[in-house]
Amino acid sequence: YAAILKEEPPQLSSSGATVPVDLERIVHRCLEKRPEARSQSAADLAHSLKSIGSSPSAPVMATPGSGVRVSTARRFSLFQIGAAAVLLVLAALIAWRALTPGGNGEAQVEPVLDLQPNRIAVVPLVNRSGDPSLNALGRLCAERIVAELAEIEELEVVSTEELVTMVQAHFTSDREIHSLADDVASATSARLVLVGALYESGDEIALHATLNDAQSGRVIRAFKTLTSSRDEVAGMLDTLSGWVFVTTMETLYSSLGFGASDRIPDAAAFREYLAAVPIAGIESSAIDHFFRSLELDPEFHRVRLWAAFASWSSTYMTRLGESTLRPLEENRTILSPSQQRLVDAARWGFEGRWMSALGILQEYLDGRREDCMARSCVIKTAAYANRPRLVLENFENYRWEPVQAPVQAKIVSNHAAEAHHRLGQYEEELAVLRRLWEEQPAFFGTTWVRVNEARALAALGRIDECRSVVAEAMTEPSYEPHRYGTLLVDVAGELRAHGHLDASRSMATRAQDWFDRTELTAGAQTTVLEARITALTLLGRDREAYGLAQELLAAEPDRWQSQARVGLEAARSGDRAVALEMSHRLAELDEALTFGIPSYERAAIAAQLGDRTEAIRLLQHAVSRGFRRWGDLHIDSAFDSIRDDSEFQEIVRPKG
Repeated sequence: YAAILKEEPPQLSSSGATVPVDLERIVHRCLEKRPEARSQSAADLAHSLKSIGSSPSAPVMATPGSGVRVSTARRFSLFQIGAAAVLLVLAALIAWRALTPGGNGEAQVEPVLDLQPNRIAVVPLVNRSGDPSLNALGRLCAERIVAELAEIEELEVVSTEELVTMVQAHFTSDREIHSLADDVASATSARLVLVGALYESGDEIALHATLNDAQSGRVIRAFKTLTSSRDEVAGMLDTLSGWVFVTTMETLYSSLGFGASDRIPDAAAFREYLAAVPIAGIESSAIDHFFRSLELDPEFHRVRLWAAFASWSSTYMTRLGESTLRPLEENRTILSPSQQRLVDAARWGFEGRWMSALGILQEYLDGRREDCMARSCVIKTAAYANRPRLVLENFENYRWEPVQAPVQAKIVSNHAAEAHHRLGQYEEELAVLRRLWEEQPAFFGTTWVRVNEARALAALGRIDECRSVVAEAMTEPSYEPHRYGTLLVDVAGELRAHGHLDASRSMATRAQDWFDRTELTAGAQTTVLEARITALTLLGRDREAYGLAQELLAAEPDRWQSQARVGLEAARSGDRAVALEMSHRLAELDEALTFGIPSYERAAIAAQLGDRTEAIRLLQHAVSRGFRRWGDLHIDSAFDSIRDDSEFQEIVRPKG
C-alpha cells in the first residue's frame, strides 16, 4: 500500500515485453497519483484506448536492455489489445480505490524534495545501443533541446556539462532511467527532468524520452519513440526538441493547454499560437498568427477552440468567429471527449445560451483547476449570464500568466470590477481596478481602467476624486484618441444614474467641448457621433441629438445600430412615426451573433414611447437571445420611465 501511494510504478517494458508507447503512456496516466492528472472519464479512457495500434507505423518501445531491436511497424492483435484494455481498466480501478481513501479524490502523496518549479534538467540520453560511437549523440540531443528551451524567459535550464558529469558518475546498466531522474532532481533542484535512451534497431537509431515532474513524481509526457537512419538523425532531434518545447510550455503555463488533446502540435504552429495569444483582442495581427498556425498544422484544433471563445467578446476576432467551429463540428469524431464538449460550449455561446455554455465550462474547469484560461472563460460566461457572484467566486485567487497577462488581466479584472459594481460593492471594485493598474502599468496606460475607476467613484458620490481621476486619464496615453471623449461621456452617464445631475451635465459639456476642438480620424467618426449624441441627451438637447442621429444614419444607412439610434432619438423628440419605422426594421433582423441587442434597442424605443408592456416583453426577448450588456441597463436613461417597475427590476436583478 505504501508503494502504491509513494512510488512510481515500473515501466511496462521493464518486464521484457515489447510494449506500444501509447499503451505505456495510458497505463501511467491511469496510475497517476493526482486524480486531476488521470483520465477524467470513462469516455476519455475509451478514446485513448481506441488509438492504440490504429496506425501501421504506431511506435513501439523495446525492452530496455543492450542489443535490443526497436520495432516500429508491429501491430497488436485484437485479442492482445482487448486483453491489454481489460488489464488497464482493472489497474486504473485498483489505483483509483487505493489513491482515494474515503472517496475524497485526493492522492495522499507528500512531496519529497523542495524543487524550483521553473527549472529544468535535460539529461543527455543514455546510450543503450551497445555501440560506443553513439555516445556523443545523447549529449547532442540534450544540447539541441536546451537550445530550443532557451527562448523561454521564465525557464532556468541546468548546464548540460554539469549533467554529463553527473550521468557518467551515476548510470549503470542495472539501474532504471527513472531513478536517474530522481537523482538529477535532487542534485540540481530542478522540478522538470527530461531523461531518455537511444537504441539501435538494424540500420536505424531509435530515441525514447520522458519529461518528468520530480516534485509530484509523475511522468508529464512519455514521448513517442522516434526512429531514423544515421544519415537523417538531425530531423529526429528537431522533432524531439520541438515536442519538448511544446510540452514544457504547456507545463509551465496552464492556459496554453486549454482545449488540448494528447496529440502534440507542430512546434512551428505552436509558436504562431504563442504569438497570437497575448495580443488577441488587442491587435488585429493576432488573426494572421492564428491562420498561419492552422496552415502549418491543420489538426491543431486547440487554436480553433481558443479563437472561438475569444471571438465572443472581441471585435478583432470576428473574422475567425463562427468559422472556427465549423471544421470541428463537422469532424467531431477526431476530437477528444473534452474537446467535443468545448465545441458545444462555444456553439451555445454564439447562440447566446450562456447558462448551457457555463455548465460545460464549469465541468471542464473542475478537472483542471490550474487552467487559468478555462477559469477566465467561466468568469466571462458568468458575467454574460448575469451571475456576478459566480464571477467573483472564480476571480478569487485568480492569476494570469506571463504568456497572456495583458489581455487576460484586462478582460478578467474588468469582469470582476463590473460584478462588484452590479452588486453595489464600489470600494471592492476600486480595489480590483487599482491592483490591475499597479500590476500592469505599461499595458494599461489607457482609459480602459480609469473610466471604470471614475465610475466607481461617481457611484460612491466622491465627485472631486472622480474628477481627479478623469483629469489624470486625459493626460495618459490611449491607443485610440477618441476614447478620451467617450470616457467623459461614460462618466457623465454614471454621475446621472446616481443622481449627481449638476456634475453629470458639467462632464457632458466638457465632452462636447473636447469633441468640438479635437480632430479625429475618419475611422472613429461613427463612435464619435454616437458619443456626442449621448452627451446631448444627458444635457437635455434632444432635438440636436436627433439631428446627429440622422447624420449617422445617412452615412451608414444599412447599419442596424444607426437605425436603432435614429429610432430612439426620434422617440425622445416625439417623432413617433419614425421611431416605429426604425423599430420595425430592427424586428426584421436575423439576430444571430447580435446577442439580443436589436430587441434591447426596440425595448428602449418602446419605453420612450410610453409602451411599458412592449418594453418589458422586448427586454425579456433580448435576454432569451443572449443579452449580455447588463451595465447598460444600469445607466441607460431610455428606461427611466419603467425603472421602478417590478418586472423591469426582476430582469435587471443579478441572478445566482
